[in-house]
Amino acid sequence: MITVLDIDIDLFVDPRTSGKSGRKGGRVLKVASWAPESVCDWITRSLGLECGEKIPGSVLETHEQLLSELVEIDQPVHLYHLDAHSDLGFGQDCYEFHSEFLAIEKDQRRARMKDFKPNEGNFLLFAIACGYISRIDYVTHPDLWLRNYDIPAGMDVWDDSQRNSGSLHLRRFSGTHEEYENKQGDYQFDCSVPVTVYHRDRFKAPEIQFDRLYITRSPRYTPEESDQVVDVLRGVFIED
Repeated sequence: MITVLDIDIDLFVDPRTSGKSGRKGGRVLKVASWAPESVCDWITRSLGLECGEKIPGSVLETHEQLLSELVEIDQPVHLYHLDAHSDLGFGQDCYEFHSEFLAIEKDQRRARMKDFKPNEGNFLLFAIACGYISRIDYVTHPDLWLRNYDIPAGMDVWDDSQRNSGSLHLRRFSGTHEEYENKQGDYQFDCSVPVTVYHRDRFKAPEIQFDRLYITRSPRYTPEESDQVVDVLRGVFIED
């Protein structure tokens, strides 16, 4: 199994943005990016990586590009998903995914995935449904803590009273689009993946060897200052 460290730089933007905030030149306003040295310190403290300890990987522009990397890896991935968004389709109309994509036989889904045009807000649904992901450790933004973690209702099944450890369940929907929007119709279990959710400011990774590192710019959710953070992290931690 491959362990992938997946960092969306919007995790280090305060307050968290939904991408609908005021914008200038396509970038969000009235939010503050952490300084590069602060993010490097967090990575060293929370992930146990030393400055200059480089991991094979690359910088991505938008997060759905990670799907192509998972296809290339072509084996189950333990994903450390560090992101201010779950990327599980929260707030999006995922009717086609739940009613049509999940109706495809599992051994045919990978070949059909591009037909459904995964985007940066829902690509993890496709990664799970296609069997690319074996486990997710999701480090989320403090603004989401103990709310819903940006996880769609009905997908989370928690094993503990803290509601941060359990599994994500994908369910196939049978019914009309109108029924889907009104949370009616019939759902049938399709697959699941274990998940644990962590608070950004309290996270401490176990001793672990990361096999790949991907850092995403996510310009829709970050100010221009975040680009400098990405460039610094690339030079310090990524072996291109």
